[in-house]
Amino acid sequence: MLSLKDLEAVSGCKVTRPPEQADSRKEERPSASRFWNSFAAAAARATKKKSGDAQAAQELSVPTELWAHAIEFTPLDDAVRAKAISNALCRSARAALTKGRWAPVAKLVRAWAERDLATSATCLSVFDEDEPLPLYVTDELKTLFCAAWVAEPRLIAEMIGNRSDRPRNDIMTNFGLLLRAAEPELNDDALGRVFACMEHVDALWHLHGIRYSAAALIVQWQPSFYAIRNESPFLESYGWLSRLFRAGDRCGDGARVGNIIAGLLRYLVGWEEADAIETAATARASTARWADEGKRAALVAAWTSSEQQRSDY
Repeated sequence: MLSLKDLEAVSGCKVTRPPEQADSRKEERPSASRFWNSFAAAAARATKKKSGDAQAAQELSVPTELWAHAIEFTPLDDAVRAKAISNALCRSARAALTKGRWAPVAKLVRAWAERDLATSATCLSVFDEDEPLPLYVTDELKTLFCAAWVAEPRLIAEMIGNRSDRPRNDIMTNFGLLLRAAEPELNDDALGRVFACMEHVDALWHLHGIRYSAAALIVQWQPSFYAIRNESPFLESYGWLSRLFRAGDRCGDGARVGNIIAGLLRYLVGWEEADAIETAATARASTARWADEGKRAALVAAWTSSEQQRSDY
């Protein structure tokens, strides 16, 4: 996968940001919210252009298209930041973000921002079946989400936004419906993709002291994880705990993985048995085949800390 430095080297240009801004970005990886806002603005500008506009046709000349294809192989953060390298790459990045690989994400951004919250339709939560909740996930949103799902695993975290309050039941339920549309079957590949998405959700809510929100969202996706209330084919499957850790290996942050699995255990087997499983010994044994030792060490450390806290009470 190309990086921003690769684009600078190949194009012969350097980032045109002021030095102090460039330095700050070297130290801190841009949050997803920054490119999300820029993304939405770029999508809005692109939709305002007329199809017969001569300037638009000039911008999509062969060199621009070639650069756009190159930018499509960069991470989404760098695709947005490429607009600051040069005018040519700015046009190419805009094309990649609104007409290329990232176009489904841009369309979803705009549709989600404009969703109709004043709907009369309702749905039921997995956790409280007696409480009707507002349903604002339309068939159009499901279609857009499915198209964007493969391109960007941080989708749900960004759609939730930087919220400091506890996630509402209607938010969790509607996102569960979106996930179910994108991943209708519970298999190991789907579980790995969902885990890769949930680590960003966990990072978002964990900052505000909400520990098991990612696990709750997974339960909304597949109610069979709520085994203490429902029949669970997953819990009856062979090596179900190993399946969770294999899915966790698709993530980049071991501590986030540990938190997601710990939360799911509470729904699968209840708090008492989950505490018995969430130990350093289990973490070491279950991650023995992980290639990333740093990620494995982070998970073991997280479960060691949880085990110690329980023993202190």
